[in-house]
Amino acid sequence: MISPLNAVWGGGVTSYRAGNAQRFDGVFDYDAPNLPSTGFFTAAGEFSILLDINPVLGATSWLLDYGRWGGAAVSNQRGLSIVLSATGEIAFRLRDEILQRTYFDTVETLNTGVPNIVIITKTAGMAAGDFTVYINGVESTKTSIISDATNDIDISSTPNSRIGARYNGSEFDGKMKQFEIIDRVATAGEIADASANFSFRGAGIAHNSGDYQLAIDFDKVTGQDPTTYTDTPAYTITGVGGTTFETYL
Repeated sequence: MISPLNAVWGGGVTSYRAGNAQRFDGVFDYDAPNLPSTGFFTAAGEFSILLDINPVLGATSWLLDYGRWGGAAVSNQRGLSIVLSATGEIAFRLRDEILQRTYFDTVETLNTGVPNIVIITKTAGMAAGDFTVYINGVESTKTSIISDATNDIDISSTPNSRIGARYNGSEFDGKMKQFEIIDRVATAGEIADASANFSFRGAGIAHNSGDYQLAIDFDKVTGQDPTTYTDTPAYTITGVGGTTFETYL
């Protein structure tokens, strides 16, 4: 079951590290929150995604399955999935509004026992060159690139978003602290600052700046700087096992 940690994990790098990470043990402990619309996952759309995780390696697991999926006949089928391989590489899978998909793996391996920052940026387009991956602040090589308009291959077949697992299993094992999406390509300076401070907020991007599409802190807010959340609407989600985290829109 999920259980919140009672101490800061990964060290108190900045005030953004305060609070508790959310612990997943890889056994039926995903959360299925009602996330905002995936309408920004379009071929023309730009975004940057940040994940802050401390994984336990040994089996392939799904960090998240975020979308409004259905069968091939369902219109507006779009969303993304991020998968962690058994050896620690990240796989990224995106489907846009015309069912075009992009799928690639990273080459670098995540560290275990310490936090890792994964940042994925997308410019306008769905080709391989429109995506860049940074692992702990360093641009990663991509491999196994697929980018096509095939509309009969589902990445997932569930209408629900899940954090910590896919709809049919493969739960994540480890700790998760942040999941953030902004609706533009982060600058090189912001990527460096976000990697050093473990969040886009650490790069000076405010939750209420208009850049955020989604920001989740998988923790209890206790110990964090309350000014971080000024004038930011939020709702609390209760996960499996009673753990709560807050989603900022």
